[in-house]
Amino acid sequence: LKEVLPDVEPLLSGRDESVREEGADRALWRRSVLFGGVARVLVRMSRRRPLLLFVDDLHWASRGTVEMLTHVVRRTRGARILFLGAYRPEEWNMNDYYTPQEDLQGDEKRETKDEGASPLIEAMRALSREGICEEVRLGRLRLEEVSQMVRELSGGSDLPGAFLKKLHKETEGNPLFLLETLKLLRDKGAIEKRDGWWTRTGEIVSSDPLPIPRAVYAVIARRIERLSPEGRRLLECAAVEGEVFSSDVLCEVLGLERMEVLSRLCDLEQVHQIIHGAGRGYRFDHPRVRDVLYEGLSEELRAEIHRAIGRFKEKRSQEPVFELAHHFFRAGDLKKAIGYLIRAGEKAQVLYAGWDAVGYYRDALRCLEQLPGDAGDRALRVYEGLGDAYYALGELERAVENYEQTLGICRNKRKRADLYRKIGWVHQHQHQAEQALRCMEQARAELEGEDRNAKCEVR
Repeated sequence: LKEVLPDVEPLLSGRDESVREEGADRALWRRSVLFGGVARVLVRMSRRRPLLLFVDDLHWASRGTVEMLTHVVRRTRGARILFLGAYRPEEWNMNDYYTPQEDLQGDEKRETKDEGASPLIEAMRALSREGICEEVRLGRLRLEEVSQMVRELSGGSDLPGAFLKKLHKETEGNPLFLLETLKLLRDKGAIEKRDGWWTRTGEIVSSDPLPIPRAVYAVIARRIERLSPEGRRLLECAAVEGEVFSSDVLCEVLGLERMEVLSRLCDLEQVHQIIHGAGRGYRFDHPRVRDVLYEGLSEELRAEIHRAIGRFKEKRSQEPVFELAHHFFRAGDLKKAIGYLIRAGEKAQVLYAGWDAVGYYRDALRCLEQLPGDAGDRALRVYEGLGDAYYALGELERAVENYEQTLGICRNKRKRADLYRKIGWVHQHQHQAEQALRCMEQARAELEGEDRNAKCEVR
């Protein structure tokens, strides 16, 4: 990709200061170039040999990821490339701007583009209409497939047929349910590996139901109950940090010695297999594990952990703006959160994560609504930022709404002229020449008495 786009590294990392300061037009252009570059690289590779590109867990894909995949699929039509994606429809409603988390006031989910519509659904419908996408629904596993899966997971199995039938019935052939259930039975000591084979350690076939919940949430809850109080406390703190977490944060927030934390993490990884290493940090075995732990905390304790994590990360030399915005907002520390949310929205926008930017700006608006006093410059930045984000996403009517909202509270003539100019751009994109010209005239009127250079900007 770097051969096609040599400047892609600073573009993606955001380290290039010029990239951070770009306006909506430039950011939109760079986004188009980046997506097109990915498509060209794949086409070039497919000329040497056919390509199969598999993307798993698409139900967790952000809107930006789905937009890139959709663009690439369209641009590579006719090439020797097969795109194969896997998703779980039952997880669609859990999709979010950041990660599946509660809102500040409770369990209200963040808004998506169409009030809960998944970006994946929108993309699949569009591609299906164009005849370049086919959906294949996979049924649940049959009994013989469950038996095969158990054997392949362990390298062999001498579990009785009656147990496998019960396992199939109570998991309904759902692979995730099956896997989590086997882990639970292993943690309870009902089955274990001997010489590479799964075998039973006691009577696990009886008239009583197996300890297999009917939902993944319940399965994970059972696994969590098997943890020691110390291990669970560690994971609860980790869940507040996120799906990926670090031992440094756990040491700081819980006030524990580093060796003690690392020892507990080792036990959770090797014995319980509920987490695993991820670079210099750790990751939960499944995102739902983190969710169950997070939701099990009281609101007061959860907010306090968020606040402690935010303060710790704030002391770092390089401030992780996205994380600080998230933690202080969840902590209810609105005075701290508002500044980081605005910065996070601005950074997300220049990194082409437009809907993420919208999410941050909306949270910033929630903060402004609850903070006393005059919002002042912060409200201007939020509304204008929302307008710019919507403009870059092609949501032109919403862009105009927010630009006009900004005009209602802005008193600076140059800024007002700039806002009229932006509204004029929107009308121009909508082929509404008269409205565009009217906005430009209003911009010039705002600059009456200003220097010649200022008026030239409007022209």
